[in-house]
Amino acid sequence: MGTLSAAAVAGGHKLSLYAIRFKKDSKVRYLIQTQGNPEYNSIDSGTLEGAKTWKTERGANNYLAKLLVEPGGDKLRNRWTTIEVVEISPQQQYHTNNPEVIRKAKAKYDSKRPVFSFRPKPEILEWLERERCEDESDADLLNRKLGKLMNLEQQSGGDCGR
Repeated sequence: MGTLSAAAVAGGHKLSLYAIRFKKDSKVRYLIQTQGNPEYNSIDSGTLEGAKTWKTERGANNYLAKLLVEPGGDKLRNRWTTIEVVEISPQQQYHTNNPEVIRKAKAKYDSKRPVFSFRPKPEILEWLERERCEDESDADLLNRKLGKLMNLEQQSGGDCGR
């Protein structure tokens, strides 16, 4: 967010900022302002870069009220199921202001914990479904079964002759 300062500090605590969020089903947009005219642009809910922000919730609410009574306010209300003022936490501000740090941390995490993708045979899928515990996710089921297999392999010395 161009208007956010990473070092916004008051009394030793980072300040929260506020933004106006528009929601309809899974679509989320944040108010941005260009050349004094409100424009609406898709902004990923994880990154708020370019979103218009306010230092106080009251300021954001006042702007929203003004926006909704101006010409076009009815059109906005009809287009979106939810129009609300939301708080932007210091963590969200940090993520927005430091995307490279976040990318590097994610790459490091992913390199230590790779994701394997494969298509098991149909008979294995059927067996896994029979073995699944109640409310167990696919990842939990596979990790549980692979853990048991690892213990068996360690006890028997493995099946590859190692």
